[in-house]
Amino acid sequence: MSNKRVRLNTNQKIEILDKNDTGQFSQPELGEWAKKQFGLDEPLAQQTISNILNNADSIYSTISVIKNTKSLKKPRYPQLDEEVKKFVDDMVELKLQVNRESIIRYIKYISQTKYKIPEGEVSFSAGWLTKVFKRTGLKSRLTHGENASVDVSSDGIQNQLRKIEELLESYDPANIMNFDETGLYYQQPPRRTISSEPLGGLKKSKTRLTVGLLCNSDGSYKGHPIVIGKYKSPKCFKTNARLLALTAVGRKYEVEYHYSTNSWMTEKIFTSYILKVDRAFGRQGRKIALLLDNASVHKIRATLDNIKLIFLPAGNRFLIRNISIIANFKAHFRSLQYGRALNLYISMNINNHDVYNMDQVQVMFFLANACLKVKPETIKNCWSHTNILAFKEGLSCSEVSYPSMPLPLDSDVTSELDSMLPTLPGNYNQEITSVDQLDLEADEHEMLINSTHPSIDSDV
Repeated sequence: MSNKRVRLNTNQKIEILDKNDTGQFSQPELGEWAKKQFGLDEPLAQQTISNILNNADSIYSTISVIKNTKSLKKPRYPQLDEEVKKFVDDMVELKLQVNRESIIRYIKYISQTKYKIPEGEVSFSAGWLTKVFKRTGLKSRLTHGENASVDVSSDGIQNQLRKIEELLESYDPANIMNFDETGLYYQQPPRRTISSEPLGGLKKSKTRLTVGLLCNSDGSYKGHPIVIGKYKSPKCFKTNARLLALTAVGRKYEVEYHYSTNSWMTEKIFTSYILKVDRAFGRQGRKIALLLDNASVHKIRATLDNIKLIFLPAGNRFLIRNISIIANFKAHFRSLQYGRALNLYISMNINNHDVYNMDQVQVMFFLANACLKVKPETIKNCWSHTNILAFKEGLSCSEVSYPSMPLPLDSDVTSELDSMLPTLPGNYNQEITSVDQLDLEADEHEMLINSTHPSIDSDV
């Protein structure tokens, strides 16, 4: 590999930061993407990517208004600059976070519906938005602190990896799995937003759920989320029963719900869950190695016939963080939050106190949606990042098959959905009267826009 030093300009670094914000790329993948995007001779080193991510604030702070220079030519459609500034100012006034993706989605929508700008006249790319930021003085700012990264190359950590290798030697990659929990403070706003002036974050809500996620190392298996709340049967389970039904066992957005006094994982809950998983793998004739952190609640007394629990030593829990899909899952969940705020803004139905105050059923649907968005390739790359399975040559992401056509709805489900359509907030003038008119493959956070303005592109 060449030792030639690669120098990136600010716009290129910002493009890397924007790509990372999607939550779909590991650092090595970002390096490969940068090679193709910028025409480099070789992928950017992981250390270079890490330095860019760690210096995000200082990189974004270099974007400033430069007057009377050739770099800031008068835009072809200056009204779009004004719309970006107005949208961001409105969201700041409402104390709502906004990301670059939601800005582009909104401006594309405005350009088509308000200004009738022909498609293709404006690129709406990351570079285009960066120039708008320069002209309008906008910056991406953090409203909360960030965590430091962990060095996985130290001798102590590498020794622990070698011990784990010995335990995993006899297992196929498809049968090596990880289970990890995380606290989801679902009523807290995203930590990063766009603004022209520094601003503080909203008051941090302490309302939380514990979410547990299970996946294997080659990306071919991803279990449904397990959610732990504080109450056995929250009121919203009755008031929002129709949406809750979508998270039932066997449904696309399946969520397994448990409860404890503090919404934390307990030995009883974990035992119940892992015994169920053990029986399921037994019916498939599979023997599983399951990596876990060293928490006491994971050290169950029950006998497992098909799962071997492998605990990481105390103090090495960051290995679990690296191989788990939690960071990517949370990025998708926060993206859904941005999208929900954008939809409410477009519908002029925004109430700052209600934007992040979702009930538990809505949150369960959102987190199930976020989990579905985690790609098999992302799961595999999370494992690869730790080098735990580097000794298994030829590890590749198993092919995942998806239905080739939409599955038909039962007649009773169709009738129930039809009865709900008149009350949907995005169904202006009751234009949508049948479920056949809806895009059932769209994400929930996109449906408001798609059902009202089919021309908007929600996959920016």
